[in-house]
Amino acid sequence: MHFVIRGSSSHCKEEFPKVKHRLSKIKKVTVFFDNDNFLITDLYPKTENVHLIIEDTEENQLHIEGANCGYDGEGPRTTMWILKEFGIPEEQTEKLLFFNQGLTFQVDLNGNIIDSSVNCEYLISSSFDKRPYGKIRKDPTSEIDLTRRTIRLFNPQFNCFDGLLYAIHKMELYQLEYYIGRQSPIDNAYRFQIDHTPLKWMSRKDKKEYHFDSGLTHVNLAFRGKRFRVFCVISKDYEVQTIIGLFQSLVGENLNEDFLKRYYSAKRRLFFRPRFLPELHDILTRQEKKNELDEEWHHDW
Repeated sequence: MHFVIRGSSSHCKEEFPKVKHRLSKIKKVTVFFDNDNFLITDLYPKTENVHLIIEDTEENQLHIEGANCGYDGEGPRTTMWILKEFGIPEEQTEKLLFFNQGLTFQVDLNGNIIDSSVNCEYLISSSFDKRPYGKIRKDPTSEIDLTRRTIRLFNPQFNCFDGLLYAIHKMELYQLEYYIGRQSPIDNAYRFQIDHTPLKWMSRKDKKEYHFDSGLTHVNLAFRGKRFRVFCVISKDYEVQTIIGLFQSLVGENLNEDFLKRYYSAKRRLFFRPRFLPELHDILTRQEKKNELDEEWHHDW
């Protein structure tokens, strides 16, 4: 069964004794500063504000809103208090909770943290994170929907390419889809709105400004995984080279750039075995391919 404690840290402490008896011994703890990081787990928070999920040995789950981690404050201290109520000593949890924005660990039957199970991975980075490498920063250049388990990135090749690669690694990828041309149908035919994100982004490396409204129109690259999906909105000037680079990395074969330039619209889906070993399937029948060539693929001139 799943139990939920809503509200602030103080309310959490008031409500916790009412549900504690419903759980047996703790088996696993997962807590994040930013709860969008539940995307990289197999857990589905019961509300949009849950930051802590406790699993017991009988497959019950306790979802808590007013407890988190990543700093020395009321949220992490509430997490520490709850775990102490379950018999886990504060000296085992204090540093883990204060210094990590993401934390997962298992607990033995004696209430001790199993050291080898401690995992401090997280994907979504907060604004004050000083080590954002390999992360997707939560700012106007990204949209994250935990309920739909979806991430939308604007020009990730400039903003968070390393974070995109890490997301692909964690999503358990099974499908890649790209579209080059007009009126992309990907992501329910999403269309970019200029007032939706900042117009510029300053590259730290070369101090060059990239204008977000230059060539951004629709989703032209999508990654679908068992855990979540990532949709990329890439400027037209960079879409071909970005797609080719990622295609080569994930599939291990070249994507013919001349073919992409020759045809105004091109679409293809790829299915992946575990560990990124590609298994290429033609989703369309030969007749469907012929129809698509006749109706959709055409020269740009």
